Amino acid sequence: MSKAVAIAIFVATIIISALLQIPLKKSATNPKHKGLRAYLNLPVIGAYASMFAITFVTTYVFRYIDLTLSTLLYKTEYIFIGIFSVLILKEKLTKRKIIGFIVIIAGVLVYTLFA
Repeated sequence: MSKAVAIAIFVATIIISALLQIPLKKSATNPKHKGLRAYLNLPVIGAYASMFAITFVTTYVFRYIDLTLSTLLYKTEYIFIGIFSVLILKEKLTKRKIIGFIVIIAGVLVYTLFA
């Protein structure tokens, strides 16, 4: 496997993981889901099972990607989660969220420059 293919697969797993946060967030905010029902429902179990499978793919791809690059790319998941929350869940993009995105991006850049 080439490094470029490994990076593409790694980025795809990050995006899929971010998308899988949507059913988890919906379940957490659903007033019908209290107690164990918040965790023991089909969308949540499916999301966790998918994340479990993605972990194996990610672990395999680590053979071909530099650890520093993978750390940098993985931190972008938080940005994807925010973007998908706005686009899919129709959440408002507040100043606080924008500041959070800026802090994440700054942290990733600082890590990249000094690691």
